[in-house]
Amino acid sequence: MGVNTDSPILDRASVQAAQKRIQQYVYYTPLLTSKTLSDLASTPQSTKALIGTVDEGKTPARPRIRLFFKCENYQRVGAFKSRGAFHALSRFSVEQLSKGVVTHSSGNHAQALALAARTHGVKAYIVMPTISTPSKIAATKGYGAEVIFSGSTSQEREAVVEDVIKRTGATLVPPYDHPNIILGQGTMALEIEEQVQEMIKSDTSLSTHGKSTLKQNHQLATNGTFQNGSVPINESHAGHLDAVIAPLGGGGMLAGIATALNGTGTRVFGAEPSFEGADDGRRGLAASQRITMVKTLTIADGLRTPVGEINWTVISDKSKVKGVFAVGEEQILSAMRLVIERMKVFVEPSAVVGLAVCLYDEGFRRIVESEGGEEGWDIGVILSGGNTTLEAISRLFATDSRKGERAEAKSLNRRAMSDEDGSRSSTESQRLLHSSSFAIDDLEAAGQRNKYTNGSANGQSRWKKSLKQSPPWARPRFIWIALAVAAVLILGSLMILQKSNIVEQLRPSLEDYDVPPPPSPPPPPGLDVDKFEKPVDFKIIGLIFFGRPPVVAILDCYLKKNLVTNGGFLDEVHFVVNTDKKDDIKYLDGLVKTSDLYKKIELPELGYNSVWQHAVEPEHMYIKIDDDMVFFDDEAVANVVYTKLKHPHAFNVVANLVNSPETGWLHYHFGAIHSYLPETSPPVVKPDGAALGPKAWRASALPVWNETGEMSFPVTMDKSDDGSVLEADRPEAPPFKGHRWLPLPEPEKNIYNTPISKSEYNPYSPDWKSWALAAQVHYSLLENIEKNQLRLYHYGTSSPSSHEGLWDMAFGRMNINFMAIWGKDVLDNAPFEGPDDEHELSVNIPIKLNRPVLVNTHAVAAHFSFRTQHEVYETDLLDRYRAYANEMVCTKDNQIPIPKQG
Repeated sequence: MGVNTDSPILDRASVQAAQKRIQQYVYYTPLLTSKTLSDLASTPQSTKALIGTVDEGKTPARPRIRLFFKCENYQRVGAFKSRGAFHALSRFSVEQLSKGVVTHSSGNHAQALALAARTHGVKAYIVMPTISTPSKIAATKGYGAEVIFSGSTSQEREAVVEDVIKRTGATLVPPYDHPNIILGQGTMALEIEEQVQEMIKSDTSLSTHGKSTLKQNHQLATNGTFQNGSVPINESHAGHLDAVIAPLGGGGMLAGIATALNGTGTRVFGAEPSFEGADDGRRGLAASQRITMVKTLTIADGLRTPVGEINWTVISDKSKVKGVFAVGEEQILSAMRLVIERMKVFVEPSAVVGLAVCLYDEGFRRIVESEGGEEGWDIGVILSGGNTTLEAISRLFATDSRKGERAEAKSLNRRAMSDEDGSRSSTESQRLLHSSSFAIDDLEAAGQRNKYTNGSANGQSRWKKSLKQSPPWARPRFIWIALAVAAVLILGSLMILQKSNIVEQLRPSLEDYDVPPPPSPPPPPGLDVDKFEKPVDFKIIGLIFFGRPPVVAILDCYLKKNLVTNGGFLDEVHFVVNTDKKDDIKYLDGLVKTSDLYKKIELPELGYNSVWQHAVEPEHMYIKIDDDMVFFDDEAVANVVYTKLKHPHAFNVVANLVNSPETGWLHYHFGAIHSYLPETSPPVVKPDGAALGPKAWRASALPVWNETGEMSFPVTMDKSDDGSVLEADRPEAPPFKGHRWLPLPEPEKNIYNTPISKSEYNPYSPDWKSWALAAQVHYSLLENIEKNQLRLYHYGTSSPSSHEGLWDMAFGRMNINFMAIWGKDVLDNAPFEGPDDEHELSVNIPIKLNRPVLVNTHAVAAHFSFRTQHEVYETDLLDRYRAYANEMVCTKDNQIPIPKQG
C-alpha cells in the first residue's frame, strides 16, 4: 500500500487541525524556566573561552536572554515523536489501518509508532538495524510491535520495509519526511505560544521585556508591525516569544515548528551537533543545497540523520527558518549537565543542542545582541526527549570529567589573573553547577490552561494552576525530589537485576515512556492507609459473567469466602446469564440457591454490551469477575476497592492477573515465573498421592523434568483466535490429556528454553494465544503460593500502605477479568461503540475521559484461559486448583468433586 498520501498543505491552519486530531492521545507537556540558566546565557563568554574558535580575538557577545524550556522528554514514549505518529495514523482510512503500519527506525519513532498503533488496535511492523540499542528494541516490542531486523544502511532498511509492504499491504509511516509527521510535530509550537502568553501575562517579570511587554505588543508602528519588525497576530498577543530554537536531525520537528509559527513574529532557528559533519543542515544552507549523506558518531545520536527532502523545503526558506547553528560535543555535554543538575530534568544529549547554541555559539548570540538590543529576547528551547539511561550518561560524563577537572583548574587560574569583567567560560559554567547558591525557586513552571484535560484558568495564579493541572512529574517543586528518589530506586534495582541480566528488557516497562496519570485527590475521609475496613455507604457487588460451570465451582468457594456475611467485602454476587445452554442455566439455578446473597440476572439479549447496559446500577461499585477465575488472594477484592477509592481519577482498577499478556511479561521479568515443561508420557505414580490426584497441588511434590530429547516446547505463533483447537499431531499440541508440567533442573539457566521466554508486553502476543504459556504461569503461581511468595508479583509504584502497588496502563489495552468500576461510570458511557467491551473499558473510554486504568499489583488473581488457550484444559491444572481450593478456601460442606485418575 506504500506511503499514505492523504496530507493537507503545510501551513499554520493545518497544524491547528492536527492538534485537534491528536490532543486526546498526547500530553500537554510542561514549560519550565530557570533563572540560573537565563542569567548564564545573558553573561558574555570569556575571551579565553573563544581561543581556537572562529571567534578568537573578537569581543564576546553580550545578549540578554530569557529561556523557556518545552519539556518534550515528558511526552509519551519520552520524546516528541508521539505527536507525528499519532497524527499520521489519525489520517489513515479504515482499510489502511486494517493492514497495519510499517516504518524503519532505531529509536524514538519506532517506539512512538508502536504505541500509536497499539492504541488504535493496529498491527505495527518496525524494521530496526541489528545494531540498535537493546533497550530500544525491547521498548518497541514492549509496545506490541513486530520487530524485523535489517542491516544498518538506509538502503538495507528500506529494502526490508518494501518486503513487508509487499507481504502485508501495510502503510509506510516515515520517521520524519512526510507532511503528516511534520504537522504533528508542529503542535508543540502551538502549546508553547499559549503557555508563554499565559505565563508572562500572569507575571511580566518572566520576560526580558519586563513590564513593557504588554505595552510593546500593543504599540504598533505606522506600517502595522511591531517595533521589532514582526507582524502582530492580534491585539491581545502579549508575551510572544522572540525566537524558538529546536534540534535538527531529519527535520520533522523543526519544519513543523517553523510551519506553525510562520507569520506570528516568532523567529525559528535550528541547532545541530558539529561533530564529524553532523551539521548537514548548516552546511546545506551555506551551499544552498540539501546534503543527502551524513556519517557521524556524535553523542547526540538522535541527530545523526540528514535533513529530509520535504523538510528541506521548509528549513531552507529564510522566511520560515532564520538560520541553523552547530555546537561541539563538550558544549552539548556541558548543557546536558546544566539541565540535569540545575533544572533536575532528565534529558538525552540530542535534546540540549538548542540550549548549547544559546550558551556557546557566538554567531547566534550576536544575532540576539544585535536584534534584541537592551531588552533582549525571550527564547523557547525545545528539550526534545529523555530516552537515555543512567549507564549511558555515566559513560559520557566519566570520559568528560577528567577533562572538566583539568579545564576548571585552568579556568579558575585565568579568572584569578585577568578575568574581572563578569564574563564566563564554558568551564565556569561547570563551576556554577556545583555552587551552593541554588534554590528550588530558581525553577519555575508554566501556568498553562490544559485544554486537553478541560482545565480552567480563571481566577487561579500561575503557580497554583501549574500545580493543579500539571501531572506530578511536571510539578517543579517535585521534579528534584522525584529525580533523587528515582535515582536511588533505579540504582538499587540495577544492583538486584544485574545478576539476572534483564535490565535492558525491563526498561520499557518502567513506564512506559508513557507519562503517569494526573494527580489523585486525597483519599476520602476515613480511608486509613494502614487499616482498611469495608465501606458501608455503598454496595460492593460481585458481577460474574456466567457461562462455564466446570470452573465456576472453584470460583464459588472464593466468592462465598468474600461475602460480607463471612467478613468479606461483597454485599451481593450477581451471576449474569451469558449462555443459552439449558444444562448450564440449570446448574446456575442450583448455585444461586446456596446463598441468600447470590442473584441470577437474565438479559434481554446475550452479549457483553447487553451485560453492561442492563446488569448495573449507578450507585454501586462492581467487582467484575470472570467465571473462570481459579484463584485470587484473600485481600484481592479489598485491595482493588481500596485503590478505586484512593485514586478516583482512575476509570477502573484491575487486579494483577496471572495469565494475561500485559502482566505476564512483567511477572516473567520480575522473577515470578519459574522453569517448567510438560511431561511427554503418562507418569508411573499412584493417582491419589501428593504429586497426582484429588489432593495434589503442591509443586514441591512434583518430580524434576527428566525427559529424553530437547529441553524445550514450541509456542503457538500462528493460531487463529476463533477458539479452534490445535490438531493432535502438531508439535505445539498437548502431549496427552491430564498431563503435568514439571520443574526443570538448573531453573535459572533453563528458563530461556521454556515458553515464557516468548512472552511480550502486547495484548495480542503469544501470551494470549499459547496454552503452553498459560500452563507455565499457572504452575508457577501454585509454586509461589506454596512457598508463600506472592510478593514476587508486587511490582509497580509503592504506596504507604500494604494494600497496593500501582501499574498505570497508560491507555494501553488491559484484560478486565477482575476489575473494580463504578456503575455510574459504565452507564454514563453505554452503549459501547463496538462488541469488544474490554477495548472500550480499558482503551477507548479512558482515552476519551483522560482517566487511566490502574493495576493494583497487590491484588493477585488467576484467570484460567482465553478462548485461544483451550488446550490448557488438557493439563491437570484444573484439578490442582480444585485441590487447593478444597484444602485452603472451601468450607467442609462445599467441597468440589474431583474425579479420580488412573
